[in-house]
Formats: sequence, structure tokens, C-alpha cells
Amino acid sequence: MIRAIVYNGRDNTIDLQLTEEGAGHSLSAVMRMVLKGDTVTVDSAAHPTAFDWTTDPGKLVLALGGAGLATGTYLMQLVIYSADYPDGLVWGDEFMRIKVVDI
Repeated sequence: MIRAIVYNGRDNTIDLQLTEEGAGHSLSAVMRMVLKGDTVTVDSAAHPTAFDWTTDPGKLVLALGGAGLATGTYLMQLVIYSADYPDGLVWGDEFMRIKVVDI
């Protein structure tokens, strides 16, 4: 599980390499991503600047400081949508634990 801190109102990013069976997973066909927790959801359709999977192939950059998350700790799932996965592919049930802080 990935653990990260999100600083509200700041430009910090969380840079991730998604791997499948030890190799980098291609993100070229991805159309949408959603980070989903019990009480929060960050959707690339609503927050396009929070997700970048196109600048560096195979790399996911999350910029969640401007996503409007309330302070707290969240256990998040990542759901990836593409033509191959129109209903979404869950990338790990407990993909990431984020702590959101105001500074």
C-alpha cells in the first residue's frame, strides 16, 4: 500500500509507476481515473488537474492539493477506465492511504 501526505492548497505531487507482474503498465488507453474512499471521491472528469497519466508514459502523477479534500486520513481505491475497461478496473482494493493536512 502506498502512503502519502496531501498538503491542501499546495503544488506537491505524488508520482507513481503502476506495475503489473513487475512491469510498467501502459496508461496510453486510459480515459478516466477515480480515487475513491469511503467518504471522498476524486474523479479526473471533475478534477482533471489532479491526475496526469499522459505526460510521462506509464507514470501517474497525482496533484491532490487542489482537489478540495477535507483534512483527515483516507483509504483510497484507484479505478481506471478505458475502452478495455468501460466499467472500470479497480487497481488494488487498498491502493493508497492518504493523510490530508492544512498548512
